[in-house]
Amino acid sequence: ARVKVVGGDFNHDSLGEGYDLVVTSNALQFAQPIGAVMAKIYDALNPSGVCVSIFAFGHTHERTKPELLVLSLLSSALMGHETGIDQGYIANAMVSTGFKSVHSSIVTTNWGPMELDIARK
Repeated sequence: ARVKVVGGDFNHDSLGEGYDLVVTSNALQFAQPIGAVMAKIYDALNPSGVCVSIFAFGHTHERTKPELLVLSLLSSALMGHETGIDQGYIANAMVSTGFKSVHSSIVTTNWGPMELDIARK
């Protein structure tokens, strides 16, 4: 009864307030700008709240790795679309926003490596 999904456009809409946990999955790489959206998340959390973000592993090695990510985004890249973010992008935004602690790790999933960032307010 305490868990709910909130739909909308985090770039434009309010996120609400009073949350213990905010979870995003393959979403924050679309935040424009990331700092403003991360501030909305921070403000929506209770004083001891946690933000968890998991997304397709960030690019490394001048955006040539991981190979699975580069290949899966190739058609979008060839059409001129921004195709991803660098490793550490979300975690750095969390730190810049003022989260007290940020833990990042790479986890293996059925879709390939994913970057998991956990921030505590």
